[in-house]
Amino acid sequence: RFFKEYQNSNVMNTLIGTSIIINLTAGILLTIIVVIFFLAPFRLLLDTKLVYDYLLLTSISALMQTLTLQVISYYRAKDKALKFTVISTLSAVILLASNLILLLIFHLGIKGVLLSTIFTYSIVFIFVTIDVLWKQTGFAFAINLIPKLLRFGYPLAFSMLGQLVITSSSIYFLSYYQGPEVVAVYSLGYRFALIMGIILTLPFRLALQPFVFNNLDSPLIKKTISRLFTYFFTAFSFASLSVLIISRLLLPIIAPPQYSGAFFLIILLRTLFACDGLFIFGEILLAIENKTHIIGITVGMCAILSLVLNYILVPLMGCHGAIIASFASCLCAGIILMGQGTKAFFFPINWFRTSFAGGLFFYFGIIVFLLSSKSHLVFYSGAFIATCLL
Repeated sequence: RFFKEYQNSNVMNTLIGTSIIINLTAGILLTIIVVIFFLAPFRLLLDTKLVYDYLLLTSISALMQTLTLQVISYYRAKDKALKFTVISTLSAVILLASNLILLLIFHLGIKGVLLSTIFTYSIVFIFVTIDVLWKQTGFAFAINLIPKLLRFGYPLAFSMLGQLVITSSSIYFLSYYQGPEVVAVYSLGYRFALIMGIILTLPFRLALQPFVFNNLDSPLIKKTISRLFTYFFTAFSFASLSVLIISRLLLPIIAPPQYSGAFFLIILLRTLFACDGLFIFGEILLAIENKTHIIGITVGMCAILSLVLNYILVPLMGCHGAIIASFASCLCAGIILMGQGTKAFFFPINWFRTSFAGGLFFYFGIIVFLLSSKSHLVFYSGAFIATCLL
């Protein structure tokens, strides 16, 4: 958010250095708190003598991931997407290789997984820190910058916690009220629907934030945001169709017949990730005006709504109740953030094109649902014809 402002003032080293110190200090304090105050409760919950080791290693792992993501974000802000992608990919490769070594050769189990994560992100953090701080920006620290960064960033912690509650609470309620078999079907459907987030929503979000923040002084930025708003939902409609087509082919291969109900859940779960579009734009608009407290409060309240709705609907409707609860919460958060965001930083929405994109989304969902019970030949040919009719 503050990259261009501090780059133009030639004090990028202060922004990066201060943010690293904030994260490092908060991470150390949280590690101490977790180890001291959560040790006894987890000893009651976990049937193992290694609770202290697990808590300590998990906390250190989270801290190293946080510091690494903080420094890597420099490449995003500087529009070095290729470098960001290469480093992220190498991190995944190192993580996979070290996991295999510590699990298969040294047989370290859970400790091996945690040590692998710490090792991977430590290596990446050192490499990126040398490249960014030593070769490009330098390092500096300013105490007077801490309140500004905390006011902006602290509410987002509640936002991330709220998103975690909204997306994961359904699993816990399904597990408690419906049993592991229902959870397995729901989780499989959710994982397939999550592909839309991986192939479109996440990359779009990673690219959109620095693009908007670095071009706020452009006279065309509001018009550009309007176009991107329409483009995202149009692309999401076609991405959701692609995921449904792929799911229809892969589900019978990777799962037994009793998991076939997951396909219908994928059709419904698409709506959750569609709401992410509203959330992304609303979040950016509010961040432009430094009103992140609205984001934290909104998502926190919607997380509470999610818990209440799951508590009511899951015992009555099972997976469908969980989807309704999550969708209602996500939609509520998205609409509120968009409403508050457009008040803070207005941009014109092309309602005709946006409505067309929404129509495509529901059109594809209806077509796939009507063809879902047919053979592969009828399903794929029908989906192709229906797409061509557009």
